Amino acid sequence: PLMEKAYAKLHGCYEAINGGSMAESLVDVTGGASEKFDLRAPETAELIENSTFWKDLKKNHQQGYLLGCANVVKDDNKVKTDGAGQTGILFNHAYGIMDVREVDGLQLVRMRNPWGQGEWTGKFADEDEAWDDYKGLKEKLNYVFKDDGTWWMRYEDWCIHYNKMYIC
Repeated sequence: PLMEKAYAKLHGCYEAINGGSMAESLVDVTGGASEKFDLRAPETAELIENSTFWKDLKKNHQQGYLLGCANVVKDDNKVKTDGAGQTGILFNHAYGIMDVREVDGLQLVRMRNPWGQGEWTGKFADEDEAWDDYKGLKEKLNYVFKDDGTWWMRYEDWCIHYNKMYIC
């Protein structure tokens, strides 16, 4: 949040950075190089299918790379649209990837909405019954349910509900 505020101030206001490029902002803030992945592209879909993408995602997180994602949705005129999917993921909104873990046979991704509110409502959402099937998982992840804009989700759900990933 502090970096976002500084970035907005650099550009004059929050409205000036709304709807901008996540890849470009990562470069602006860090001075690093960024890469964007289209999760629906055939070459990326193949990496997802053969588990290479998961292994790379875990490795990139462990090495301290900044990771983010979005569900980019455009109308028939190629204009980005507002809205949200049935599980609470906002269209054309940047999300941070905070953690990537494999625990008790589950591939999990911890997400953050930079707005600090609005969360995933699918499997493993806060208070979801899936947590009951994995006793002690919350403790292993050091996770507490609260309305703070962060959540865990299964990697397979992440691959379905997001279509762009950014790394810097």
